[in-house]
Amino acid sequence: MTSSSTAARSAPTCGPRRGRAIPRRDAGEIELLPPTWVTLHGLTGHHTAGAALDHAAAREPQRFVSRLARAGDEVVALYPGDAGYETGDALASGPRHRLWLLGAGWRYEQDPDPGAS
Repeated sequence: MTSSSTAARSAPTCGPRRGRAIPRRDAGEIELLPPTWVTLHGLTGHHTAGAALDHAAAREPQRFVSRLARAGDEVVALYPGDAGYETGDALASGPRHRLWLLGAGWRYEQDPDPGAS
């Protein structure tokens, strides 16, 4: 019989540890959907779970409904607030809220919210 603390330490986790999933995706070891990647990317700036929770509590939840588009040979996931989101035009001029799905690594681009303080 194992103690509950031993069982808790050896129980499988639901996902990769903070900061490891994006490099593992870039190395081709795991797959991530674009909204999951963006969420994990946002968490990497917080060094503790408490800091991430404080940040989340201070703002409206973000919703990531991807619209995939092409910009030349590149694929980009567009999100609400991006100039090309409604039309699916990744080359539209204006504000950016997107994830570039580049072979060498994904890159998140979001213009600051002019209404944010």
